[in-house]
Amino acid sequence: MRKSLTLLVLMTSLAACRAASPGDAEPQATASAPAAQTQPNPQQEVPVNNLSVTPQQDDLSRFIPAGSKQLAVQRADLDGDGREDAVLVIDPPAQPDAKLGEGAPRTVVVLIRDAAGKLQAVKRSERLVPCAKCGGIAGDPFGYVRAYAGGFTVLIEGGSRERWSDEFGFAYSAEQQDWLLEKAVRSVVDTDTGEDKRLDLQRKDFGAIRLEEFDRDKLPSVEGT
Repeated sequence: MRKSLTLLVLMTSLAACRAASPGDAEPQATASAPAAQTQPNPQQEVPVNNLSVTPQQDDLSRFIPAGSKQLAVQRADLDGDGREDAVLVIDPPAQPDAKLGEGAPRTVVVLIRDAAGKLQAVKRSERLVPCAKCGGIAGDPFGYVRAYAGGFTVLIEGGSRERWSDEFGFAYSAEQQDWLLEKAVRSVVDTDTGEDKRLDLQRKDFGAIRLEEFDRDKLPSVEGT
């Protein structure tokens, strides 16, 4: 009887020691602090497809008279000050009753960005891009405007059997603070015979012509234009 009681006490003590053993205790889960998230700066420019997108775009409508519309716009640093400028081509209101060869010309406006970041109209010409019906049966004579560092180029074209084209390039003169005609490429192609007449004119051929003084009709022309 005493032996049985003693054996029972020993078994109970051994079980209690095993339950209290630290090696058998379940490990406590350690909660890790969440990583801090960086909040975006709403004023910071956000790159999209390798381009820098600013919160506010230029409003060109203030340069366009009522009833007119934007025909084309190209952007570049036109005067070499490191700021992006623009060349704007304005299309006047349509004239439904205008005959072929009649109508108001387009206006080419040079927009320069000031130190405050706003575009300002500084130069314009109404003798560079003809009216929408001035291209003959070929249709609208406006081809394109291309802007690049220090200048821009305008292409116009038209005609019927004889297709003519004029490409005029203007370059900025820091001395005169104006855009001067740098080159004029004039050509006429006979669509029946394939004959191609071409004139490549440089500044030495026509002198210093400012944008606002430009008149294509006063330049040397290819016979047939």
